[in-house]
Amino acid sequence: MLEGTKDRVAPESDRSTRAVRVSEIFSRVLKRVKPAKPEVAEERAFARKIIKRLHEAIPHDIGVELVGSIAKDTHLKGDRDVDIFLLFPKGTSREDLVKKGLDYAKKALKPGEKWQVGYAEHPYLKAEIEGYEVELVPCYKIREIMDKASSADRSPLHCRYVLEFLTEAECDEVRLLKAFLKRHGVYGAEVRTEGFSGYLCELLIIEFRKFETLLREAAAWGGVPVLDPENHHADKEALRAKFPLASMIAIDPVDPDRNVAAAVSADSLARFMLAARAFIKNPSEEHFIMKKEEVGAAGLERLRKKFEARGTRLIALEFKAPEVIEDVLWPQLRKAANNFATRLEEKGFRLFDSGYWSDEKICLMLFEFEVAELPAIQKVLGPDVKHAKACEDFANAHKKALAGPWVEGGRMAAAEPREWRRAVDLVEEITGHPAKYGIPSHIAKAITGFERLEPSTLFSEKYSEFMLKYVEKKEILSA
Repeated sequence: MLEGTKDRVAPESDRSTRAVRVSEIFSRVLKRVKPAKPEVAEERAFARKIIKRLHEAIPHDIGVELVGSIAKDTHLKGDRDVDIFLLFPKGTSREDLVKKGLDYAKKALKPGEKWQVGYAEHPYLKAEIEGYEVELVPCYKIREIMDKASSADRSPLHCRYVLEFLTEAECDEVRLLKAFLKRHGVYGAEVRTEGFSGYLCELLIIEFRKFETLLREAAAWGGVPVLDPENHHADKEALRAKFPLASMIAIDPVDPDRNVAAAVSADSLARFMLAARAFIKNPSEEHFIMKKEEVGAAGLERLRKKFEARGTRLIALEFKAPEVIEDVLWPQLRKAANNFATRLEEKGFRLFDSGYWSDEKICLMLFEFEVAELPAIQKVLGPDVKHAKACEDFANAHKKALAGPWVEGGRMAAAEPREWRRAVDLVEEITGHPAKYGIPSHIAKAITGFERLEPSTLFSEKYSEFMLKYVEKKEILSA
């Protein structure tokens, strides 16, 4: 990884005292986040039961394999996610893989067990069984990555790699890392989080062996950090060129052309780095265990008053969420909110902040303004006077200007009527013609039925968690 700065050398007694304190923190955290033996035994027994059901429902040439964090023993307490893959022979057609895979998965379910089809690169089955979230995923049985036909084919290889290189003690280091990332809101590669996947966590511990060692490295990262566990690539700069948009690069040990950290956004990486520095400076359990804030009526009233004291203007839009999967909803919602913000600022309205939220039933977009109303007149700056043709064109274009054209700071200028004086009018224009303004398709269809909410209605139980984060923004623990 990238070179870091060296810590100031502390006296031996101080280092020893700190080491004991950190060790005690880690022990207490693990007691809270590591599944107890009875829980693990129950999970394993449940997984075996579902695997048995599958074996009874499918031909003998199709394999069944438990993957995911339960299989690798790196999961957190209460994470009741069970991932089971159906491994089809390589010669199976893609059509049969999907159709038969879903059919076999359904046969393994009992009447009354809820299920739905999920979509990644191809469909798979998601079911709720005895309080567990079960994913039954068809894939091809492969030994080498060059035989891969879909991204799902990698998962069994990932599982085998982690089981080979991660020791029992290091599984607990992974748990510490997951709890740390979760507390700071950057655990999970889902598009709503843009953070660190479970597999990336496992690779980071395989690389650094100790969670605290990783924190010290991360605290000193600069530029785009690069991890290549199997040294597939000799040149890190070439890797940065290969993945020019990546905030972080972690080469998949089983697939040299894949960046496991592709989902990690610049903000998520920055939050992790800041959190690492804060923990190193002042170790605390607060970095692992989030105290759930019960906002309550009094807390919501306090939050409302705190918000109103800002003196800003707020436009809040609520609309029914489109019926699409989470991986489609969140990128489109993010893009829509960004498009609104860009259009508003292009027209001269000054945003203090904006935000978006969904519970997959409804969507909410907020636009908070320092300036939400503008004068009827606006100044239009033109070309530098040394550009004769451009100046002539500008003068012709502004013959009927309210004032000018004139020269200001060596440039042409004119005063024209403003197209949009009120931010709310522009918002309504965009919601009325969303495709014209680049709003993504699913949000464009849904947003036409929006309701504009009064700011005071946002400070209710329905939105309490989102509004707490939006108003107070306490993401970073002080160092």
